[in-house]
Amino acid sequence: MESGKCFTSSRDTLLRYDYVANFLNLNKADRDIDMRLLNDAFQDIIYFIGRDLEFSEYSETKKVSNKKLVLDVFPVTEIISLTASSDNAERLIDKSEYDFDSVKNTVIFKNESLNGKKITVSYIAGFNADSLPEDIKEAGLALFSKKHSMYKKAADYAIGDDMEDVIEQKIENGTLDYDVFFDKFSEIPYEVEVMLNKYRVD
Repeated sequence: MESGKCFTSSRDTLLRYDYVANFLNLNKADRDIDMRLLNDAFQDIIYFIGRDLEFSEYSETKKVSNKKLVLDVFPVTEIISLTASSDNAERLIDKSEYDFDSVKNTVIFKNESLNGKKITVSYIAGFNADSLPEDIKEAGLALFSKKHSMYKKAADYAIGDDMEDVIEQKIENGTLDYDVFFDKFSEIPYEVEVMLNKYRVD
């Protein structure tokens, strides 16, 4: 089978295998393939929302309006620096010059002198396994369940069978169309998109 169009890793993600296994009562004998399906589901989520969900550093340049600057990625865990740019000059903005509203993901400046100015904000945002929101977990469970069901059905699953070998053999002998299967396999259902839309970065 070609790599890249389907799951490629069994590393644990923020959506932990043990959480999914307990929630869905998964068969421990399928742990390796299920971890890879889960990884694939989580990567599809990241691709759909356009950002990593783990802690990452971001940088945005925006104009200040009404003493406010709304950041695109949340939750912000640390503001690294704010830099004001004007007339080919830059200056670092001191922490005493602004507050950060974590609920609205907004930098609020204490005076109006920066209104209309371009500000570059460097910050860290993301989740860990404990802080991952319930709606993302629910989306991950739904997406994994879809992939899990499709994969078992395509492999004529029976305990003890190597599902990947069965699917590869079907693709090679023409009884399973690779492109059709994996196009459907990688689709994100509408109800999952609805749960994830608020996390998307445009």
